[in-house]
Amino acid sequence: MAEVVGDEAYVFIRPHLEQALTGALDEFEAWLPYEGAGTRYAHVEYVPDQREDGEVACVYVLVSDITERRRTEEAIERLHAENQAQLGEMQALFDAAPIGIFFGRDTDFARW
Repeated sequence: MAEVVGDEAYVFIRPHLEQALTGALDEFEAWLPYEGAGTRYAHVEYVPDQREDGEVACVYVLVSDITERRRTEEAIERLHAENQAQLGEMQALFDAAPIGIFFGRDTDFARW
């Protein structure tokens, strides 16, 4: 497996694979540095195929590249954090102001 994914990714993957080889289903999502493909965000499932005697015959590996979805989620998280910071700044301004303040975003507001 290290030859396929590269040594760096295998260091991360190995404990999950070893868990599956004990007969336990293992599932995770992570940024993985694949050799030849670059760093990708993957949803990975290790599904052991156990015989009746409990021995693991093999492990099925299901990998979904969800890099773009994760990048979008991270962008949304960053925007949310920025909005929360701006909200905090605005709230501090309102709390400190001795008079009322109005912020308008309507471009036609100036024409009233």
